[in-house]
Amino acid sequence: MHARHVPETVFYRWAIRELATVLGCAPTTEAVLAARSRTSADALARRLLGEANISVLLIDHGYRTDETWPPSELATRLPCRVLPLLRLETLAQELIVRHETFDATVDAYSAVVEKARADGFVGLKSIIAYRTGLAVQSTSRGDAAAALGPVKERARRDGRVRLAVKPLNDSPPRSPRCCASCSA
Repeated sequence: MHARHVPETVFYRWAIRELATVLGCAPTTEAVLAARSRTSADALARRLLGEANISVLLIDHGYRTDETWPPSELATRLPCRVLPLLRLETLAQELIVRHETFDATVDAYSAVVEKARADGFVGLKSIIAYRTGLAVQSTSRGDAAAALGPVKERARRDGRVRLAVKPLNDSPPRSPRCCASCSA
């Protein structure tokens, strides 16, 4: 589907023309790919970010983390500052796997978020809209704790979990503050 439809989009056609100009080749997909293959990813990234005058990248390393370089590796490869964001649902997923109870998971979650700034994160990111929508509802601790049961079973069985359960996503953390450096 992607291979057939994406090349027909206005953005794709525009991007091919722009990349052809940068790479000094004909404005076709084949020519751009051939020219791109003659340049290392690091060299191309340094060139494009430098020419765009990008001085800082905010990196959400919560998606396909096993396939991407962590922010520390990117910082050694790119000509700009690389600052990490903490993805909240990914954090919760990791903690659900590691902790046995709802309270232990929430305590660990609150502790990580409260010290996120001290650990070098410059912001928090949520993907709740993709998982359970933005109609966040007031959820009791009891309802959230009950919803953890089936999620915890999947975590035990599979060794991982994808957090897409509304009562858990909507449940507020125990701490009333978002982090130690603010009073929100």
